[in-house]
Amino acid sequence: MQRFSSDLNAIEVFTQPVNLKHSSLTCKNCLKKNQLVSHGFVYKWRSTNKKEVVGKRVLCSKRYGQSGCGKTMIFYVAKVIPRFRYTAVKLFTFLSLLLQNSSVEKAYQAITDKPVASRNAWRWLNRLNHQQVDFRAFLKSPAKIATSQFNLRCKRLQLLLPVIHRLFYQLHACPCACYQVQAQAAFL
Repeated sequence: MQRFSSDLNAIEVFTQPVNLKHSSLTCKNCLKKNQLVSHGFVYKWRSTNKKEVVGKRVLCSKRYGQSGCGKTMIFYVAKVIPRFRYTAVKLFTFLSLLLQNSSVEKAYQAITDKPVASRNAWRWLNRLNHQQVDFRAFLKSPAKIATSQFNLRCKRLQLLLPVIHRLFYQLHACPCACYQVQAQAAFL
């Protein structure tokens, strides 16, 4: 089942059969048909008074005579990284600055627009390190990755940045969002 889509209209088209009496969509958990119910939109607050639609929820209903499992599935727009405050474009900018040999602190402060501590940037890098296996499997090429291009003191970045560089080279536009659509997995 498609978890990430390019835009909200694609999600609407994908989940449109849910509103019909005899839906062809099946629940990915219990594999039952005709149990899915549209359960509203997912919002992300961009400021104190502005919220943005970033996805849609679909529920496998177990109420009112239906025998579903009760699980909720969330379908996201690709520019959003689930459970992450910043968008895929901001993460792409952060990683692009790292690929241009910027320091982690400067790259983080460039995307947050505030002089804040860069602890979160190191947390992001830890999460990206854990994702390396998935990134390499997505790339599917056993060719050696040239690490000599990145002269960094941090061993973590020496291993991570060549993989990110190849991933960005293979994908177009915003590679973080493209990865989510093609792999159907969260980038971070």
